[in-house]
Order: sequence, then C-alpha cells, then structure tokens
Amino acid sequence: MTGKEILTAMDKLLDVHLKLGGSIHQEPYKGDVFKLFVDAYKNDYFRVSAHPRLTGDAIHDYFVDSICAEENDYNDRKLKLLDNVLIMWREWFYALNKAGIEIRNAGTTLS
Repeated sequence: MTGKEILTAMDKLLDVHLKLGGSIHQEPYKGDVFKLFVDAYKNDYFRVSAHPRLTGDAIHDYFVDSICAEENDYNDRKLKLLDNVLIMWREWFYALNKAGIEIRNAGTTLS
C-alpha cells in the first residue's frame, strides 16, 4: 500500500468503528489497524524523508488538517478515537525499534 492508501484505509476503519461501536482494542479493529501499521513499517513510512510520513504525530496532523478540518461532533469523536489508535501505533513502533525487529514479506510475519 502507498502511504496515502494507508491513511485512507485508517480513515475508513475509524468511520466503521464510529458507526458500529465496540472497542478499538478488540478484534477485528485492532488487527485491522495492526495490518496498516505493519504495511507502514515494512515500507519505511516512519523515516523523516518519507512522504507521507506515518508517525503517530504526522498521522494526527494529517487528520486534523485534512480529514477532520471541519469542526463538528463527528470529527471530534473521530479525532478522539484516532488518538486511542495512535497510542497503539506509537507503542508498536517503539517495541519493534527497541527490539530491533524487522518485518519481512508482505504479511505480518515478524522476525
């Protein structure tokens, strides 16, 4: 996936969650977000020179500036949900970097 496709998929996942409810920390939501994270990590979208850059802060800024720019209740709820997702996103990145783990293949196989 391209970085833009990852951002679009994340936006769609957030919309589905807001419509259907449930916990973002349970399946299938968490697994779906993790697949996006793996794709971003595998394709090195965390580099400073990546475009788009997909660090937690960069994703948050993108949503604030582009997707949720209009102030309304729905976008406020979406940004709050995004903040919860980005907590996991940042933890996954920290854990993989700290452990020196590389992601290989097209799936979620960790080495």
